[in-house]
Amino acid sequence: MKQISRVSFLIVIFLCIYIFNMLSCANGGGRTGDYPGSLEDTTSTFIKPSLDVYLENSASIDGFFSSTKGFQLKEAIHGLLTKFNRANVFERAKLFYVNNKIIPHVGKLKNYIQTLNVASFRKRGGDRSSSYFSEIFNMILDNYDSNRVSLLITDAIISTTEGITPALEKNNIIESLGTVIDKHSNLAVLIVKSKASFNGTYYCQDKSRISISNKNRPYYLIFIGDNTHLTNVLLSDILTGVENLVDYYYLPPKGKQPPFNLLVNHPDARGRYVKRGANTLKKARVERGGLYQGKFSFCIETNLSNFPANVSYGENDENYQVSSNYFISAIREKERSTIVQEEKYNHLLFFETDDLKNEKIHIQLKFGQPSWVNATYSENDLAMTTAELDKTYAFKYLIEGIEEAFDYRGGAIFFDMNFTIEQ
Repeated sequence: MKQISRVSFLIVIFLCIYIFNMLSCANGGGRTGDYPGSLEDTTSTFIKPSLDVYLENSASIDGFFSSTKGFQLKEAIHGLLTKFNRANVFERAKLFYVNNKIIPHVGKLKNYIQTLNVASFRKRGGDRSSSYFSEIFNMILDNYDSNRVSLLITDAIISTTEGITPALEKNNIIESLGTVIDKHSNLAVLIVKSKASFNGTYYCQDKSRISISNKNRPYYLIFIGDNTHLTNVLLSDILTGVENLVDYYYLPPKGKQPPFNLLVNHPDARGRYVKRGANTLKKARVERGGLYQGKFSFCIETNLSNFPANVSYGENDENYQVSSNYFISAIREKERSTIVQEEKYNHLLFFETDDLKNEKIHIQLKFGQPSWVNATYSENDLAMTTAELDKTYAFKYLIEGIEEAFDYRGGAIFFDMNFTIEQ
């Protein structure tokens, strides 16, 4: 009987402790978060950034919202913001117009889209006769916050008053954007080119006017924000759904090169080696027979999705500099079926030689604009020919201003790797 009483007593004590703990949790009791190693200490919450959307309110964009072929730009803006919302990329979006001042929109997205028309633009006010991107960058990046991404929707035409040339405006852009970059080393810029129907007046560099009737003209989405958040924009694949998307140009923080991994004896590599650490290949041996006899190659995997410039730039072997004894034999995208959800590598790069020896290999990808940037630049817009319709006046000064703010001009390196080969 005494043994049974002792067991009953222990059961009662256990139940009392259990009930006390349950009541403490229910009342918010306890000090779990105050002690190192507790659940609260080891659980971090990712903060989604907010999105500030600025539509450039200048007279030069009116034609995009007057087309008789439909309101393609309006629909593109609505579709893009809706997709961002559904994909849960951003916490919320604030809507603005911008010219020589920032004009907040009061109301929800539906009302914002409905009022994207010329009459509404004029009513919003501000100076609609010129476009100084140095001033726009100053305004939208004022009190920059790494948890806020700014999106500027613009035709990207530098339109200045007499005495201020596009080249001078370029220098102003370097100063205004460079000041923010100096303070926030993880800042990045993503420039997306697309097209939409334009029906209205085009204002030339000399302030003369040309009438354009329902022809496609370029417009741009310029994202500015923390590199992590802009990478998420690229990886979300939302931009690929933008109608009439032409291409993009991504400028990450200088010195942020993509991750890479040296693969061991990939089936398409020639010869054999043993991997030691991240960058050393030991016991290297050439292919012993067959079609590739005497050749040696190795393979790395990397991620070109959020690559500087754009994917096509990273896929072009002519943009790389490799030690003279080696060449790039292939750059190809990994099959999607072989990439797990958490995979951070999506491309394979193969480096080959027919003169295997002990040496160090240096691989670089230096700065270079995507080809579409130079093809977009118009030096003279006084005659709006068919070829000129797809170009943007003074575009190179805007782009070079952004590049030089990052110090990407003049020999900057995007990709820099070293490997040691030992036989």
